[in-house]
Amino acid sequence: MRNALSYTIVFVCLTIPATAVRAQEPFVAVHDFHITEGGVLPPVGAACSIDVKGARAALTILDDQWTAKGGNYLISGRVLQHKGDSQEWRGMFDAIKGYEVCSAELNYANMSISGESTFNVGIRRAGLMFYAVVPKHRPERHWINATFAIRYVPAGTADHYDCQADGSHPWLCKGQNCSPLTRW
Repeated sequence: MRNALSYTIVFVCLTIPATAVRAQEPFVAVHDFHITEGGVLPPVGAACSIDVKGARAALTILDDQWTAKGGNYLISGRVLQHKGDSQEWRGMFDAIKGYEVCSAELNYANMSISGESTFNVGIRRAGLMFYAVVPKHRPERHWINATFAIRYVPAGTADHYDCQADGSHPWLCKGQNCSPLTRW
């Protein structure tokens, strides 16, 4: 039988340390993913939109091992592959020590993905993998501006919860079209 979930909401922009989450409790963390080419970085996601400067300041004090930030990108996860002038980005939103990824849901109402941009994710218990493409050197600006939630459960307990399958894809987005669509 599956356990009913009770969990803590952790907004990445509030910079709550992982130790603040009590051991053995499932919880949800809200993540930001922003890349733009040919313009300025869009405002940080809905969870942090009240204080964009504060959210960006919080991300600057997070350990660089867990975040990626630059002039045209702000990602509350690690970039594993992006070379120079490449349009492609690959990376991971790591599971916190002692936990594994259970599921992920896209904040579709506040998401903006332009034209030919792509944003796909895959569930791995060790972390949520991402693949993104943001076209470069085009006359118009292209971007991905997304906020989403990752549900974490204690390591080794995914079978006890209503988790998405390891290797599944909570969303595959090309522009504003996402399939399958998991949303909050």
